[in-house]
Amino acid sequence: TKQAVSIAQKLTTKDGVVAVVSGSYSGPTRAVAKIYQDAKIPMISAYANHPDITKTGNFIFRQSFVGTVQGKAGAKVAVDLLKAKKLSILAVDNDFGKSLADSFKQKAELMGAQVISYDTFAMGEKEFTPVLTKLKGLNPDLIYIPVYAGEGAQIVRQAKDLGLKNQLLGTEGVDSTLQFLGVAKEMADGVIITTNLNRDSDRKSVKDFIEGFNTAYGHKPDMVAASTYDAFNVIFTVIAKNGAEPEKIRQGMTELKDFEAVTGLIKGYNKIGEVKKSVQIQIVKNGDFHYYNEIADDDVITPPSE
Repeated sequence: TKQAVSIAQKLTTKDGVVAVVSGSYSGPTRAVAKIYQDAKIPMISAYANHPDITKTGNFIFRQSFVGTVQGKAGAKVAVDLLKAKKLSILAVDNDFGKSLADSFKQKAELMGAQVISYDTFAMGEKEFTPVLTKLKGLNPDLIYIPVYAGEGAQIVRQAKDLGLKNQLLGTEGVDSTLQFLGVAKEMADGVIITTNLNRDSDRKSVKDFIEGFNTAYGHKPDMVAASTYDAFNVIFTVIAKNGAEPEKIRQGMTELKDFEAVTGLIKGYNKIGEVKKSVQIQIVKNGDFHYYNEIADDDVITPPSE
């Protein structure tokens, strides 16, 4: 967070930037949003999902889903698609985990499911056997894990070691070819996640992005790469149309509609800068993410406007 603030101050006072993509998580992004807002320089949060980020002001936008949207989408997957009735939550105890877990719980309960346990852990935790043993005894239909890739891989491996057969439903936090799939390996098969990158899309832009990224970096992209790529492309598109002055970029962002992004059709950004697009559901098969479903219901994907 301290580094992010220093960088933001340098960008706004010395480097003369006209727009910024925040390629970091909710803590650092929340800390710098006010700096960019006060400087009247548009910032797009590539993938940080805390609701307060866009509430900072009219120069702040979000490229990936706000946590409340993705949490509701997870509930839709759990209750409607997977027919789960008894749910457990195991979440990382920070902005990311809390916003996803709370919105998941609220939506799932409204849909008639029961959350029978809600456990949290500190970021960086490596030992999950005690809580997983408890969950094995509770035997929920599904365990919702809004966690990051490192912890997620350990949860998957330790769950398999304990013989847990409960369905695991993750989020974009474990959308990582290297850190999650590379560590969990075949034990991750069957895990379902909510995210914004459909690897099996037949759209040329998606195929070209995945192929180009793989060629450049030697591994497949994740949602972080795709979201950041899309955020820059949105800025480039707006600049090409409106010019490179910060106010014109901000105005152009509010007018953008039906933009074909790698992470799906961006229907637009609402009055507080939240993006509206479908939520992609992926399942791990043979050590890779593949299409499972897509959530496009307006009551789920429409972001809050205040």
